[in-house]
Amino acid sequence: MTNNTNITFEDVVSFESLLDSANQCCKGVMWKSSTQMFALNKMRWCSDLHHALINDKYKSKGFTQFFINERGKTRFIQAVHISERCVQKSLVQNALRLIIVPRLIYDNSASLKGKGTEFALKRLKQHLAHHYRKYGRKGGILLIDFHDYFGSINHAKLISMFNDVIKDKRIVKLIAYFINAFDGDCGLGLGSEVLQIGAIFYPNKEEEHH
Repeated sequence: MTNNTNITFEDVVSFESLLDSANQCCKGVMWKSSTQMFALNKMRWCSDLHHALINDKYKSKGFTQFFINERGKTRFIQAVHISERCVQKSLVQNALRLIIVPRLIYDNSASLKGKGTEFALKRLKQHLAHHYRKYGRKGGILLIDFHDYFGSINHAKLISMFNDVIKDKRIVKLIAYFINAFDGDCGLGLGSEVLQIGAIFYPNKEEEHH
């Protein structure tokens, strides 16, 4: 497991990190007027975000709420302002992917760069082949689905899990801020990059959380 004890809050909120994230957030969505305005003023936005974060004065701009229909299932989306996406992307790229992803099982293919449906199918075939060599046709496949998964994630437990593996507690505080932006003690919305990482980390709890 990779040891990333040297990752700091400054790595996440530096002007350079935020500017790099801003450029990535604008890719592919420049047709949006909000993105165009952000892109035109991204230097000022990143400077303001840096100073707000470093001085513990950062405030979310709230959510844009809407429904989408995906593979026959209606989902409620709570999307964040592009300036917040910029902060979240920097948090994910400069901290969470480096700290959390190495802790996940290799077969986890959700929301991870370089993985996805093709990777999952390849691994399934490998596991089936291994099973057949060892047991033949005996056995079966257990399918499990988390009912209302995002809606059932406990805020305090997820924050505690992050706290156990992240050394710089200012990073944990920022993560907790994004988690607690959703009302109640349980439930996360779809549309947050930080919470996508949180959602795939949550069922990978280590021994002390069992």
